[in-house]
Amino acid sequence: MNVPDNKQSENHDESFRDSITTINKEGDRAWIFPTKPKGKYYDFRTYFTWLYLVVLFVTPFIKYNGEPLFLFNVAEKKFILFGAIFWPQDFFIFGLGMLIFIVFIALFTVVFGRLFCGWACPQTIFMEMIFRKIEYWIEGDANYQKALKQYDVAQKFNPNNGMLNFKIGVCYANSNDPFKGIEYIKKAKTLDPTCDPFLDYYVAFSLHLEKKFDEAIVAYQAFETNYKKADNFAKFVTQRKNECKLGKTLVTSSVRAWVDNVSELNTEFDDYAPSISTDGSELVFTSNRPNAHTPNEIGGYDKDIYSTSLINGKWSTPKDLPGAINTPVDEVSDNMNYSGTSMLLHRDVAGQTDIFESKLQGLNWSDPVALSFLISSPKSNERFASYSSDGWSIYFARDNDSKENGFDIMNSAMQNKMLKDFMTASSVSIVNSKFDDGPIYIHIDGETMYIASEGNESM
Repeated sequence: MNVPDNKQSENHDESFRDSITTINKEGDRAWIFPTKPKGKYYDFRTYFTWLYLVVLFVTPFIKYNGEPLFLFNVAEKKFILFGAIFWPQDFFIFGLGMLIFIVFIALFTVVFGRLFCGWACPQTIFMEMIFRKIEYWIEGDANYQKALKQYDVAQKFNPNNGMLNFKIGVCYANSNDPFKGIEYIKKAKTLDPTCDPFLDYYVAFSLHLEKKFDEAIVAYQAFETNYKKADNFAKFVTQRKNECKLGKTLVTSSVRAWVDNVSELNTEFDDYAPSISTDGSELVFTSNRPNAHTPNEIGGYDKDIYSTSLINGKWSTPKDLPGAINTPVDEVSDNMNYSGTSMLLHRDVAGQTDIFESKLQGLNWSDPVALSFLISSPKSNERFASYSSDGWSIYFARDNDSKENGFDIMNSAMQNKMLKDFMTASSVSIVNSKFDDGPIYIHIDGETMYIASEGNESM
């Protein structure tokens, strides 16, 4: 669910200018915890950093023609660059070289952006790639689950702190069970209505979850009125208000349906992404229930794919999908083809999510292979893939270039089924919204697509 990230508190008047932002009202330091980046480009940046540091620390010990490669001896007024000696009377040459170097950096920035500043500036290298890594090692990554674990400890000692209740509510609002956050958000509103400028937004979000749509709309409008930077989140707030308006209509014109809990498959953990065989006898799904892998620092397990069989009207105890599919990273089952011999899944490796395909070989599934770079692009993340009914096309969700409009549904068709040479993927624009779209399921009739969407008509 797209919920704007909470920002640091600021007063609604201008009095915040009279105080230091890193000191709270009690006079204690207001700590800032950066979120640890990850992904392919961050890995490249790390490799470049090690090479860069080797050059910086080794260069002073390299000699050329009996002289150091670089030497800045101010006391003796002796300067050596690439083995060439410069004396004070030669300083105009050094000054000219510095001017050329500065112009080079300026032109380089015009052409390539702040690539030098982010990747090669010594200040950035030492701050972000050395000292920041030490900070992550000491304090850890600032994600909601870790924060919630610490807030729960603090809550036992100080349950009537408005800001603390607000932060716990925000953590739950961004979890898989946002309903748990409602009581904390309401308590924060009662204890300290001005504890955070985003409180009105999360009060509205809580009312929204409770289907109190009219009250939620009023609270969303209060957020727009009271928070000076609300325009930055206009897309989210407008979408939430539209969801409330549509929710009123959907609730009054409800459709009678039955949803049964498949209790023999479900656990207290996340169990989702089911895919069933054509004859209805086999089912695969994804779960982060305890497995044979090592849990992370907060006790959570990676996502693996499981299988179960329908026996006498009941599903059997789920087992690890046989074969080489499951690894210590996250694997999420997306879709099986209609013959039940091929499976699409997406896998998250170091922050990069790509689509893979596994084949049923006898009783075991093969080691998944990443699809063509035209689908599993190294420049974006892909997930929720689905075969077309004839197997000649694959539909999937990809985060768009701007990273602002969520995941869009894409389609790529094969030119040759034997060679599996996919064409460049194109957007299925008629179904895409400004928010996350997907998962996708293609009906066997080849003409019907079922999708989940946060941006189309939803409550």
